[in-house]
Amino acid sequence: MACIKDLDLRVREPRPGEPQEPAMRAVGWLGSTLEAVGPTSPAFQARLGRLAQKPFPGRRMSDYPCLLCPRSERASRDPLVARGWGELRVGGPKATYVAPVLIVHYVLAHGYCPPDAFIEAVMASVAEPTEAELEAVGREAQLQRGTLEEARLSQRLRLASAQREAEADDRSGATEIRRILEALLPDPMRRGLERGGATVQDLEQLSRKVLSGLPVPDLLKVWFGGVNGQHGLLRVSSGDEWALLPATSAVSCWKTLCGQATPPWKRSWIPLLRREGAFLVLALAPRAHDGPILEYRPGADACERFPGLLGLARALLAQDARNV
Repeated sequence: MACIKDLDLRVREPRPGEPQEPAMRAVGWLGSTLEAVGPTSPAFQARLGRLAQKPFPGRRMSDYPCLLCPRSERASRDPLVARGWGELRVGGPKATYVAPVLIVHYVLAHGYCPPDAFIEAVMASVAEPTEAELEAVGREAQLQRGTLEEARLSQRLRLASAQREAEADDRSGATEIRRILEALLPDPMRRGLERGGATVQDLEQLSRKVLSGLPVPDLLKVWFGGVNGQHGLLRVSSGDEWALLPATSAVSCWKTLCGQATPPWKRSWIPLLRREGAFLVLALAPRAHDGPILEYRPGADACERFPGLLGLARALLAQDARNV
């Protein structure tokens, strides 16, 4: 459904043989944004509900979901997401107003308050509701608000479950990376896992400058804690050696690339290794725990080398085993 600012002029080009429709003002075409919130009277709500029972004839629209309702993976037919079809037209002294039928749901469930001119037009054009209609609209408002709260609770539970699963995966992945690094690095260097890794200040700088203040994911903490540039070169495949970047150098390279690089470079990419003007970068999506490892050379396309930090660590271990 189109998102149109309240009271914007709306003109539809006539089809061949049709007369030109008068200019109309749009009301209630909210999309996913709700700005005008406030109480409306039961009398207005009942009149609006009566209008919605008989949408404007001859104007066909496919049904559409409320984009303000919480949505799940089944969003296209989620039973907790309100849907509507058709439109209402209400004549006023200064304009004719056109609104989606779903405006009734916006008012009852989400507390949407239409412009005063639209409310006045509805109050003037629809007969006074009966006591039974007023009681019915009160029950419907309670029902819709209850359904909305149920949907919000369902969404919160889904998000909490997904967060717990992601954190569990993150912790198990971080543990495996640490074990791989311990197995990979020579004995004199293993102490770097305890003493030579990135400091708290290094990680705070990474969080502040690169991640916009978001926490550094556990996988990345373990990576820079174990291979913070102090181990020189690592081989990721046959004849393919890369220099490890310390966390501070990763931040410096990131700043340079953000200032000089051209697409496909993205600010969410974090340089981890470097070789002759090319970088292996972690393409970390906002609030994600991991992302693909890409090979990027300024001025050229990026290509995926590994599915994530854990995949990179496993490749390093596999290459080390081949060299034994």
